Amino acid sequence: MKNEQTIALLRREQESLKTVNSATCSVWKTHMKSYIKTFFGEHSPQFKYISDYQFWYNYNQPEAETKANIPIMNLFVETCIDTITNIGLYKPPKQNFLSRISDGLLAAIIGIAVPALFIGGTLWGKYLSDVQNIELKQENKQLMDKLSDGVSPLPNANPIPFIDTNGNSNKSNNVDTHSRKKI
Repeated sequence: MKNEQTIALLRREQESLKTVNSATCSVWKTHMKSYIKTFFGEHSPQFKYISDYQFWYNYNQPEAETKANIPIMNLFVETCIDTITNIGLYKPPKQNFLSRISDGLLAAIIGIAVPALFIGGTLWGKYLSDVQNIELKQENKQLMDKLSDGVSPLPNANPIPFIDTNGNSNKSNNVDTHSRKKI
């Protein structure tokens, strides 16, 4: 409901106050309580005021007390209109999806999800580590096979020439540079 509609409704209730008597004051109050609860909320000071208000206390003169209290109620309605004009209507807070879930269910979800994520992460990490270990073992085996075949594992490796430290010439000693043995 818009502020203008609310103010028009409260003005109409203010007009009906002129015809309130001791017999109809409780009906008017009940009607007004439902409006105030909708416009300001159940925990507002306006709702507390209208809920606790009594038009008359003396059972011997209810009509006189009711008429004497109508200006007070008229002022109350006027202050409600002023509040709506300056502040606006009450908007109940919106609930997020966590506030709709009970605390017990939320604790159960967290109690199951956190360990499950931890275990899942650990197993996934172990799987990845095992895959990497297998790949390294295969690569290591290939390199060992190449070494045992006498082929350099490095494709661009330059062979190191054999240098005799005894002073013999390279021509007289035929040397296989890969195995470093004399032929």
